[in-house]
Amino acid sequence: MAVVPAGPGDVAALAELLAEMDRFYGADDAEPVADRVRQISDAIFAVPPAAHVLLAWDGTDLAGLAARRDPQVIPLHQRGERRIHRRR
Repeated sequence: MAVVPAGPGDVAALAELLAEMDRFYGADDAEPVADRVRQISDAIFAVPPAAHVLLAWDGTDLAGLAARRDPQVIPLHQRGERRIHRRR
């Protein structure tokens, strides 16, 4: 298992994992993949980034993630704490 910061080449796999999380937690309205990819890229590769993401890779499979919003970028009422998810 390797834990590394998310890079631009990881966005599609990250979008897939986040969609899986949404389904797990009961979301039934699928967001278009292109929209999700754009939102992820805008959030984690902006200057300054709105979030910092670590990805856990099991070989070539994305096994999980840990993300934290940047408190300097996200307004207080929208701040989230840390989110950690792993595939079962």
